[in-house]
Amino acid sequence: MRYKYLTIILMFSALFAQDKISLDNVLDGTFRTESIGRYDWKNSSDSYYFSERGDEGLEFYEYNLASNDTLKAFTVKKNIISNFSYSFSPDQTKLLLKKNSVKLWRHSSYGSYYVYDISSESLTPVTADPDSLRNVKFSPDSNKLAFVRNDNNLYLFDLINEVEEQLTYDGSEDILNGHFGWVYEEEFGTYDSYKWSPNSEYIAFVREDQTYVKEYALVDYEAQYPVVKYIRYPKTGEDNPLVSISILDLKNKEYRSINLPDTAYYIPDIIWQTNSSNLYFATLNRKQNDWNLYKYDFDTNGADLILNDSNDSWIDKKSFFTPPNNATWASRGGFSFAIMENGELIWISEKDGYKHIYRNRSDGRPINQITRGEWEVNSINAIDTANDIIYFSAKKETETENHIYSVRLNGSRLKRITKEKGSHSSSFSPTLNYFINNYSSLTIPPKTFLKDQNGKNVRLLRDTDKSKFDEFGLTYPQLINIFTEDGTRLNALITYPHNFDPMNQYPVILYNYGGPGSQLVSNRWGAGNHILHQYFASRDYIIFSFDNRGTGGRGKAFKDLAYGDYGKYLVKDHIEAAKYLQGLTYVDGDNIGIWGWSGGGYLTNMCMTLASDYFKAGISIAPNVEPLLYDTIWTERYMGLVEENPEGYKNASVLTHVDKAKGHLLQIHGNADDNVHHQHSIKLAKVYAEQGKDMEMFIYSNANHNMSNNNFLSEDYPADGWKNRYHLYKKMADFFMEHLVTDNF
Repeated sequence: MRYKYLTIILMFSALFAQDKISLDNVLDGTFRTESIGRYDWKNSSDSYYFSERGDEGLEFYEYNLASNDTLKAFTVKKNIISNFSYSFSPDQTKLLLKKNSVKLWRHSSYGSYYVYDISSESLTPVTADPDSLRNVKFSPDSNKLAFVRNDNNLYLFDLINEVEEQLTYDGSEDILNGHFGWVYEEEFGTYDSYKWSPNSEYIAFVREDQTYVKEYALVDYEAQYPVVKYIRYPKTGEDNPLVSISILDLKNKEYRSINLPDTAYYIPDIIWQTNSSNLYFATLNRKQNDWNLYKYDFDTNGADLILNDSNDSWIDKKSFFTPPNNATWASRGGFSFAIMENGELIWISEKDGYKHIYRNRSDGRPINQITRGEWEVNSINAIDTANDIIYFSAKKETETENHIYSVRLNGSRLKRITKEKGSHSSSFSPTLNYFINNYSSLTIPPKTFLKDQNGKNVRLLRDTDKSKFDEFGLTYPQLINIFTEDGTRLNALITYPHNFDPMNQYPVILYNYGGPGSQLVSNRWGAGNHILHQYFASRDYIIFSFDNRGTGGRGKAFKDLAYGDYGKYLVKDHIEAAKYLQGLTYVDGDNIGIWGWSGGGYLTNMCMTLASDYFKAGISIAPNVEPLLYDTIWTERYMGLVEENPEGYKNASVLTHVDKAKGHLLQIHGNADDNVHHQHSIKLAKVYAEQGKDMEMFIYSNANHNMSNNNFLSEDYPADGWKNRYHLYKKMADFFMEHLVTDNF
């Protein structure tokens, strides 16, 4: 029955098969999907703003969800300013415009900033010197701006009087005020370390002291004499930046440093309670398994412990959210911690073994657990305080689909409000009457719906024409399960060749990431690097991906299998996967390859050593091969401290296992990778040579972790991201063509 089914499905695909997919098709937007693009909710309404390029400049429109009407709102004319990005002021009477953006690290950038007054159509530079500013933010009353200059000090610009004021004076290369350094930005996902109080009278900020953090050298080899760029990068077991919190009283011109508790090793975030002067901050210990929430006491200049979350492995950073003064509890990206107007705490914890929503009083005393069961909440999306309803996203019915749910604050009336099978995301309007729902599955490209708060479709906002993809004869990934020797179910994706015949045998390319708490397998469009893998499927390769033990979405016990040695089950389960593939009659078991990027590059290296009997060829891109060479926050979160777990660190290092290497390995890295330094690949090459083993290696000049431009190194000779990516994919194809036997390239 299996072969009959597959034959019918793939014969249907073959009817539409055209020429093989080219790398140009993969990279030039041929498979681009449709979306409504950027939009900004209009305050306290069921409308949003969007913009389009017009002949006169950037034209802004207001779209009303209820009436389905679109009205022209205003235009920022070309003769005023051009080529900018923007954000609205809290009162939506102004735009903050950014030009000449220069990327710093993964999220942060510098730029030149201006304020555009919508009613007067006037443009004001942010200070007399608007260049090279970062973290520029309006005050909640929209009358002031705070920002950080290159000297790493905080500044204030009064929009009414057009006066600049310096707020801190100790900023330097080592002392960062209002801006996090590399490791916080990369691993906590935050670079902006200051927050306005709701009344616009205070700024609380984290001061980061990097004095004792050792430097790593990135080298631009394209100049006649190489240029060195040093970054503060704490490697595993080394000194981290020291952090402290200060408050600037803008009205009384006072500065105070908070007396912090001993638990404040990491301070990943700070938050003001809406419509109050209450400041809260979170701390993590170095092992990141003890999280504490503190409330600042203005009278004592100390802090009271309100809430604790701890376990025996690690605590994921909680994403704080507080709405603007004139908005509701709705977020586009979702959050995992909120302080309500009445002081109640709504937050996500996995203390019962799964990530669920909890409710506590303002002093931390528990009220109730809102959700429960053997399934996981992903994020909170909106809180309707008037009706005591929380909207959230979760993987309740299956860990491979994300849906939107509603539940009462007391935990009753749990309801799934998205019905279509697949994966959903939401953005609620300020009134919470509607939400914009992005939806897709493995076989259905993204659609954007407008739904009411009960999940009923109001209208389709955007759709992707699937027929343009079907013309290429795509074979869409299929969800399957495989099982380990002890009976553990693992979720997997398999993509068959475009002209699949179950009577033939095909080489396999296994692609994975597999890092702690991650999830690759899901019923959504693009899962498993779908478009690139269609290129290989059109050339008669089977593509296989799965989520090994230690990945996320399935509870703490499953995820914690990665703790202390994140390579252990990674290798065990990839051997199980290879055995499963070898058992399929249409798989050429002697021609199984593997590839991955970053953590996936690590697993490739581990499989080409400890599982080298099963994998003939592997491609490892920008891999972390040695835990001691990677940063403190990521590595120690999943491995614990070096001194407490020397054996785990030894086992998790690829360098330990090179003596078992065989098969064909291609190692690829960018020499300007600020995240996973190409030092990893250099060290691996050295050990390969010492062990008498062979590998190929290719280095992309001035390329970062994504093999794209890295402008902080060399603006005169930047790497070309598109050309790099084309060359990389071609190199991968040639390598697999050479080492995984097939006659169809």
